Amino acid sequence: MIRVFIKPERNNHNWKQANPLSKTNIMIYNDKGTYSTQPLSKHFHSVWRLLLSPGPLLLFLCLFSTQTLSAESITLQLKWMHQFQFAGYYAALEKGYYQDAGLDVRIVETQDYRSTIDRMLEGEADYAVSGSDVLIHRVKGGPVVALATVFQHSPYALLVRADSGIQRIEDLAGKRIMIGKGYQDAALQASLRRAGLYDGSYTRLKTSFNPESLINGETDAFNAYLTDQGFTLQQAGVEPLYLLPKNYDVDFYGDVLSTTESELKNNPERVHNFLQASLKGWTYALEHEDEIIDLILEKYNTQNFTRDHLEYEARASRELIQPLLVKIGYMNPERWKHIQGVFAELGFIASDSNYSGMLYNDRDNRLDLAEWLVDNWMLLTILLVSTIALLLLLLMAQMRRIIRYRTNELRASEQRYKTIFEAAPEGMWLIGPDKKTLEINSRLSTMLGYTVAEMYGKTPMDFVDDENRHIFIEQTSRIATTERRSYEISLRHKKGFNIPTLFSSVTLRNRDGSVMAALAFITDITQQLDLLEEIKQQKDYLDHLAHHDSLTNLPNRILFTDRLEQSIHKSHRTQEHIALFFVDVDRFKEINDSLGHAFGDKILREVSTRFSACIREDDTVARLGGDEFTLIMESVNDVQHTATMAQKLIKCLEQPFHIDNQQLFITASIGISIYPEDGNDAETLLRNADAAMYKAKREGRNTFQYYTKDMTDRAFQRVSMETALRHGIENQEFALNYQPQFDLATGQIIGIEALIRWLHPVRGTVSPMQFIPVAEDTGLIIPLGDWILHEASRQIREWHEAGLTDVRVAVNISGKQLRHNQLLDTIESILSRTGCNPEWLELEITEGFIMEHADQSISLLKEIRKIGIELAIDDFGTGYSSLAYLKQLPLNKLKIDKSFVRDIPADADDMAITRAVIALGKSLNLTVIAEGVETETQKSFLENEGCHQVQGYLYSKPLGAVQTTQFLKEYQLRKAITV
Repeated sequence: MIRVFIKPERNNHNWKQANPLSKTNIMIYNDKGTYSTQPLSKHFHSVWRLLLSPGPLLLFLCLFSTQTLSAESITLQLKWMHQFQFAGYYAALEKGYYQDAGLDVRIVETQDYRSTIDRMLEGEADYAVSGSDVLIHRVKGGPVVALATVFQHSPYALLVRADSGIQRIEDLAGKRIMIGKGYQDAALQASLRRAGLYDGSYTRLKTSFNPESLINGETDAFNAYLTDQGFTLQQAGVEPLYLLPKNYDVDFYGDVLSTTESELKNNPERVHNFLQASLKGWTYALEHEDEIIDLILEKYNTQNFTRDHLEYEARASRELIQPLLVKIGYMNPERWKHIQGVFAELGFIASDSNYSGMLYNDRDNRLDLAEWLVDNWMLLTILLVSTIALLLLLLMAQMRRIIRYRTNELRASEQRYKTIFEAAPEGMWLIGPDKKTLEINSRLSTMLGYTVAEMYGKTPMDFVDDENRHIFIEQTSRIATTERRSYEISLRHKKGFNIPTLFSSVTLRNRDGSVMAALAFITDITQQLDLLEEIKQQKDYLDHLAHHDSLTNLPNRILFTDRLEQSIHKSHRTQEHIALFFVDVDRFKEINDSLGHAFGDKILREVSTRFSACIREDDTVARLGGDEFTLIMESVNDVQHTATMAQKLIKCLEQPFHIDNQQLFITASIGISIYPEDGNDAETLLRNADAAMYKAKREGRNTFQYYTKDMTDRAFQRVSMETALRHGIENQEFALNYQPQFDLATGQIIGIEALIRWLHPVRGTVSPMQFIPVAEDTGLIIPLGDWILHEASRQIREWHEAGLTDVRVAVNISGKQLRHNQLLDTIESILSRTGCNPEWLELEITEGFIMEHADQSISLLKEIRKIGIELAIDDFGTGYSSLAYLKQLPLNKLKIDKSFVRDIPADADDMAITRAVIALGKSLNLTVIAEGVETETQKSFLENEGCHQVQGYLYSKPLGAVQTTQFLKEYQLRKAITV
C-alpha cells in the first residue's frame, strides 16, 4: 500500500511567487512505514490520476511544500562499547534502513559507567539503549519513553566455575560474591534474596568487571554478562556455569531502546521511522550473523574481539532475544509490572509508584487529518474526494481494528506458547524437518547442561553416544511417516555422563501436510530406573536368602542340589567326569558342646572362607547344614586330579584357627564319589560321597577316601608320587643323560639331547613317563625345568671349555613352562649365570602346545629366537599342525616322533606319514630329524627320503655326563685321524 502526502512549510508565506511544480515535493509512504521525498513535477500527472481514482485503497491528501526534505541527523547512545550486542543498529545503518527512513544516524559507544538515560536526558543523544532501569528513571520524574525491548531476558547472571560444586544460588551461602548495589545488579540482588541469602549470608566484594577474578580464585561468584565473560572462562580452560535470576522468578528485560517525551512529541514520524528501521536491522542481523560479524570486525571492533568471541556473543544474544518465540521489540505490560515489583522489593522505588506513559504505543497518528485540513489550501479538492476518503477511512479503521485484534491475538498466542513451553515440567525439544534443533526449554537445558545457543542448529545425534546413536537415526527417519513416537534413549550430558530418558515425539505439520517440525517431550527416568533396580536388588536379595546359607553365605542344600543336577546334565552331553566331595569337620560336636554354639559358628565361617579360597573358580562349595560341606568339581579330565583337590582342602585347614583369643587345630574327613561311575543322579552321588566320608573317619580322620577302593589306592599313589617328587627336587635326586644326534649324510655328531633321569634312593631309577605328568599337573615342572636348563647350560659350557665344540644341546621345554610369564627372564638369567652362549642351545617344544596356544607361541618363540637360541618342534606328527601357523613360527627344525619310526618298514601308514613330514620340512626350509632310529632298515629309508638328521639306539643310547664327555672325546679323536 502506498500513501502519498504533499505538505507545505508553515513559514513559507511566498509560495505563490514560486513555481509550485518545480519546488514542491511529495512524501511517499510505503508499506514498511517509512517515506521518501521526490519532486511533485515528476509525478504531477500520476498524482491527479490518483486523486480522481475511486479505488478502495487510495487516500490522497495533497499538501505542497516549497523545500525538499533532507535527512535528519540524530544520535543513538549505546550502553557499552561496540560488540554484537548492538548488531541490529549496525545492520540498520550499513544496509541503508536509516537512510531509507530519511535519517542520518550517528551511533555512539560508551566507555564508562555513566547512565545512558542521563546522557540522553542531558541532550547528548536523541535515543539510548538502556536496561530495565528505564522504569526507575520514569518513576523518579525522568521524561523517558521505552520504545522497544530487544533482549527479552536480562543478560545479567551470577557466573561460577562449573567445577566449583556450586549448582544453585543457595550454594553461595558463606561464599564470596562480586556484586554491585545499584540498579544494574538489581535482578541479581533479588535472586539472592529469593534464594534466602541476605547481607551477612555471603561476603560481598566490589566487582572488578574482570573474569580473571573468578579464574584466579579471588571470588566464588561474579556478576557477569551472558554474552561476554563466559567466553573468557572457556578460553582459559575453565567451564563456566551461569546462575540465572529467571530461575528465581526474577525476569527483567535486557536491552531497551528508549527516547525522551520531547522527541516523541515534536518528532513522532521520526520516532516511528527510527524504531521500524532499527527493528528491521535486528531482523537482518539475526538472519545474517556471519555477515554482521565480518562488519563488526572491519568497522566496529574497538574492543579487539576475535571472531570466536563474536560468534559466542551472537549465540548468547539470540538466546536472550528469543526471535522464534517473541516478535523483536515486543514489550509485555505485565512484565513491566513484575519488574516494578522487584524494584520496589529492593527499595529502589515505592510499591505504589507510577510509571504511566513510559511504554510507547506505535499508533499511526503522525498524519493528523485535522491539522492538514487547516493548513491545506486545496479544500475544494479535498471536498471532491471527501466521500471516497470517508469510506476509505472507515474501511481502513476497520482493517486496523481487525489487524490490531489479530496482532494482539497472535502476541497473546505467542506469549501463551512461550509460557507453556518454558513452564512445562518436562524437557521440550523443537526439531526442524532437517533434523536440526530449533528451540529447547529451560527444563531440557538444565537436564542436559547445554544452553539454547549450544544446541541450536545441531541434530539429536550430537547429544547421544555411539551406543544410542542408531536409536535416534531410526526414530528421526520416521518423523515424516509416523505422527507419534515414544521410546527410551540415553542422552549425553554436557559433562559426559548419560541420562536415561523417555523420549515422546509428535510430528507437527503445515496445512499442506508437509512436516513443519517435531516436538519432543523428554522425561528424565533416572529415578524410575533406580526404583526398578532397587526392586530387582530386593528380589535378588530374597532369592539369595532362599538359596544361600545365612551363616556362611555359601550355597545351601537347595542351590547345591540344583547346581549338581545341572552339572550332571552338562557332563552327560560332554562325556566328562564330575567329582563330588563330602566334607565333615572332625570332632565338631565336641567344640560346640565345650565352647558353645556361637564359637562353633565362628569356626564354620572360617572353614567356609578357607574352602572358598582354595577351590577353582568354576567349582561350587556349599554348606548342607551343621558341620557338613560339599564341593562339586566339574570337567574332571583325570580322576587323579581329585586327589590333589582333596589334599588342598585338608591342607587349607592345617593352619591353626585363632578365635576369641583361643587357638584350635581343625581337621576334616572327606568322601569322594565320581560321576558316572558312582552314580547317575544327584541323590546317589551325595549318598555315596557321604558313605566314603564315613570310611575316611574310620581310617583315622584328616584324610579322604573314594567310594571305590581302587580309586582311593590310585589317589594315594599319586599323592605319594607328588610328595616324593618335591623331596627329590629339594634333595637334587635328578641327573641328565645325553643322547647324541647325527647328520645322516656325513655321520658327524651335530648335537646332543638332554634327557632327565630320577635316581630315587629307595625306588631306584624312576621313568620320566611316571613323574613328568605329575610334575606337569602340580606345577613342579617349573622348578624342575629350570634345573634341567641350568644343568644342560653348565655342562655344555664345560664341554666347550674342554675343546668339544662341535655340539649343540637340545633341551625339552614343557607347555606349562612356556605359559609361565617369567620364562624369558629365567632363560636370560641362566645363560648369564652359567656363561653359556645362546647359540649352543636348542629348545624343543611339543607340537600340541604350539597348536593350542598359537598366538601366544608366535610372539614368545620370536623373543626366544632373538636371543640366539634355536627352536625345534618335538614329537611332530602327533598333533594337528596348521601350515599357516608353522610358516609364522621362527623354527629351525622338525623332529619326527619315534612312534612313526618304530614300525618302519612294517607299517605303510607310518612310512607315508614320515615321508610327508620330511617333504613338509623341506618345503618350509627346516631341518628334519628323526628320533628312535634302531635299525639299518629305518636308517636307509630315512636316508632315501632325504631326512637330514637322526638319533637313536642304532647310534648311541643315552649316556651319563661323564660317559658323554668320553664319547665326544673319542669321536673328536676319530674325526681328527680320519682327516
